[in-house]
Amino acid sequence: ANRTDTAALRRTLRGGVAFHHAGLDPSDRRLVEEAFGSGAISCLCATSTLAMGVNLPSHLVVIKGTSAYRGADVGHVDVDTGTLLQMMG
Repeated sequence: ANRTDTAALRRTLRGGVAFHHAGLDPSDRRLVEEAFGSGAISCLCATSTLAMGVNLPSHLVVIKGTSAYRGADVGHVDVDTGTLLQMMG
């Protein structure tokens, strides 16, 4: 937890929880991925896009919703089954 300058991430890491999103600094992203892979983090919250990029074993995957916003012209659309399966591992 002391390896990050991001106060919110430092606070959650101390509790064994972290978040993973496109706005994370690359060094924070590596820190979160390493901590999750080693078991130091028991709960990782990630966006659907990055959840597919976290190639680490999980015991439980919770998907908050099965639709995604695709812009004002399209609105919310269902996430396809293949994407959901990929996110679940």
